[in-house]
Amino acid sequence: MRRIIVVFAIFVVSVSLYGQKVRYGQQLPDAKSGVDYPIQAHIYAVHLRTECTQSPCTDVVYSDALVNGKRLEFRSNSYLPYISQTISLGDYRARIVKAASRSSAGEIGDTYELVVQGNKTLRCVVTGIAE
Repeated sequence: MRRIIVVFAIFVVSVSLYGQKVRYGQQLPDAKSGVDYPIQAHIYAVHLRTECTQSPCTDVVYSDALVNGKRLEFRSNSYLPYISQTISLGDYRARIVKAASRSSAGEIGDTYELVVQGNKTLRCVVTGIAE
């Protein structure tokens, strides 16, 4: 009996580990009040690319942005079926959530949070830099 309870507890804990990920159909989180978004990002291109790193293949949204005079490529953290309608060309407020290094912003690996339409936030990772 004790073994069944232990197995059940391990199952419940392992299932709850995946509870924090964004799932298909789950809405984007709202922008938090009182949080400063000091960076102006201009999205000038949006791409939908298929990635087959997992089964089944998923479409991931990439966008090209001009941030502080640098051309950056953003990759959305997770696939959402309606994200291509949420992010369109234009200006957005942003902030750096996690910097890859302390030297300067706008490097590959930096994580940005954009305030998109409907006062929702979209986390993106810098995957490319252009001149």
